[in-house]
Amino acid sequence: METIEATTDKGIRAARKFLARRGEVLEVLSDGEDRTVAVYRDADEGVLCFAAVHARRGDEFPPAKSEDRDRAMLEAVAMNWLADSDAPTCDVRLDVLSVMLLGGTRAFVRLHTAI
Repeated sequence: METIEATTDKGIRAARKFLARRGEVLEVLSDGEDRTVAVYRDADEGVLCFAAVHARRGDEFPPAKSEDRDRAMLEAVAMNWLADSDAPTCDVRLDVLSVMLLGGTRAFVRLHTAI
Protein backbone atom coordinates (compact mmCIF):
# COMPACT_ATOMS: atom_id res chain seq x y z
CA MET A 1 0.00 0.00 0.00
CA GLU A 2 1.22 3.46 -0.88
CA THR A 3 1.89 6.08 1.79
CA ILE A 4 -0.14 9.26 2.06
CA GLU A 5 2.98 11.26 1.18
CA ALA A 6 3.54 9.24 -2.01
CA THR A 7 -0.11 9.67 -3.01
CA THR A 8 0.12 13.41 -2.35
CA ASP A 9 3.33 13.69 -4.39
CA LYS A 10 1.77 11.83 -7.33
CA GLY A 11 -1.37 13.96 -7.04
CA ILE A 12 0.69 17.15 -7.12
CA ARG A 13 2.60 15.94 -10.19
CA ALA A 14 -0.70 15.12 -11.94
CA ALA A 15 -2.13 18.52 -10.97
CA ARG A 16 0.99 20.31 -12.21
CA LYS A 17 0.83 18.45 -15.55
CA PHE A 18 -2.89 19.21 -15.95
CA LEU A 19 -2.48 22.90 -15.11
CA ALA A 20 0.53 23.27 -17.43
CA ARG A 21 -1.84 22.45 -20.31
CA ARG A 22 -4.10 25.33 -19.24
CA GLY A 23 -1.34 27.87 -18.80
CA GLU A 24 1.82 28.49 -16.82
CA VAL A 25 2.35 26.94 -13.38
CA LEU A 26 4.16 29.57 -11.33
CA GLU A 27 4.51 27.75 -8.02
CA VAL A 28 3.17 24.89 -5.92
CA LEU A 29 2.89 25.68 -2.23
CA SER A 30 2.47 23.10 0.54
CA ASP A 31 2.35 23.54 4.28
CA GLY A 32 3.38 19.93 4.92
CA GLU A 33 -0.07 19.07 6.22
CA ASP A 34 -3.19 18.60 4.15
CA ARG A 35 -2.98 21.84 2.20
CA THR A 36 -1.43 22.20 -1.23
CA VAL A 37 -2.05 25.21 -3.47
CA ALA A 38 -1.00 25.55 -7.10
CA VAL A 39 -0.47 29.08 -8.38
CA TYR A 40 -0.92 29.30 -12.15
CA ARG A 41 -1.77 31.72 -14.92
CA ASP A 42 -4.75 30.61 -17.02
CA ALA A 43 -3.70 31.29 -20.62
CA ASP A 44 -7.26 31.31 -22.01
CA GLU A 45 -8.75 33.70 -19.48
CA GLY A 46 -5.64 35.71 -18.63
CA VAL A 47 -6.17 35.46 -14.88
CA LEU A 48 -3.93 34.47 -11.99
CA CYS A 49 -5.34 31.37 -10.29
CA PHE A 50 -4.87 29.81 -6.88
CA ALA A 51 -6.08 26.19 -6.83
CA ALA A 52 -6.47 24.00 -3.75
CA VAL A 53 -5.19 20.54 -4.73
CA HIS A 54 -6.80 17.44 -3.19
CA ALA A 55 -5.51 13.97 -4.16
CA ARG A 56 -6.63 10.43 -3.44
CA ARG A 57 -6.03 6.91 -4.70
CA GLY A 58 -9.03 4.65 -5.24
CA ASP A 59 -12.37 4.76 -6.94
CA GLU A 60 -13.81 7.95 -5.46
CA PHE A 61 -12.76 11.55 -5.65
CA PRO A 62 -11.33 13.12 -2.53
CA PRO A 63 -14.18 14.22 -0.31
CA ALA A 64 -15.26 17.72 -1.18
CA LYS A 65 -14.08 19.93 1.61
CA SER A 66 -16.26 22.77 2.69
CA GLU A 67 -16.19 25.32 -0.10
CA ASP A 68 -16.07 28.07 2.54
CA ARG A 69 -12.99 26.45 4.15
CA ASP A 70 -11.24 26.12 0.78
CA ARG A 71 -12.17 29.67 -0.16
CA ALA A 72 -10.93 31.15 3.14
CA MET A 73 -7.66 29.23 2.89
CA LEU A 74 -7.15 30.21 -0.77
CA GLU A 75 -7.92 33.87 -0.04
CA ALA A 76 -5.29 33.91 2.71
CA VAL A 77 -2.70 32.19 0.49
CA ALA A 78 -3.48 34.53 -2.42
CA MET A 79 -3.18 37.67 -0.27
CA ASN A 80 0.16 36.54 1.18
CA TRP A 81 1.51 35.44 -2.21
CA LEU A 82 0.49 38.67 -3.92
CA ALA A 83 1.90 40.80 -1.09
CA ASP A 84 5.28 39.07 -1.48
CA SER A 85 5.38 38.99 -5.29
CA ASP A 86 6.03 41.55 -7.97
CA ALA A 87 3.14 40.28 -10.08
CA PRO A 88 1.37 43.03 -12.04
CA THR A 89 -2.18 43.98 -11.13
CA CYS A 90 -4.52 41.37 -12.56
CA ASP A 91 -7.73 39.48 -11.95
CA VAL A 92 -7.50 36.57 -9.50
CA ARG A 93 -9.56 33.38 -9.46
CA LEU A 94 -9.84 30.69 -6.77
CA ASP A 95 -10.20 27.07 -7.94
CA VAL A 96 -10.36 23.57 -6.47
CA LEU A 97 -8.55 20.75 -8.27
CA SER A 98 -9.37 17.17 -7.24
CA VAL A 99 -7.14 14.35 -8.46
CA MET A 100 -8.08 10.68 -8.31
CA LEU A 101 -5.06 8.46 -9.00
CA LEU A 102 -6.16 5.45 -11.04
CA GLY A 103 -2.94 3.46 -11.03
CA GLY A 104 0.26 3.52 -12.98
CA THR A 105 0.61 6.94 -14.54
CA ARG A 106 -3.12 7.62 -14.99
CA ALA A 107 -5.25 10.09 -13.07
CA PHE A 108 -8.72 11.54 -13.35
CA VAL A 109 -8.79 15.28 -12.68
CA ARG A 110 -11.77 17.45 -11.76
CA LEU A 111 -11.40 21.25 -11.78
CA HIS A 112 -13.94 23.57 -10.18
CA THR A 113 -13.22 27.15 -11.19
CA ALA A 114 -14.24 30.35 -9.44
CA ILE A 115 -15.37 28.82 -6.15
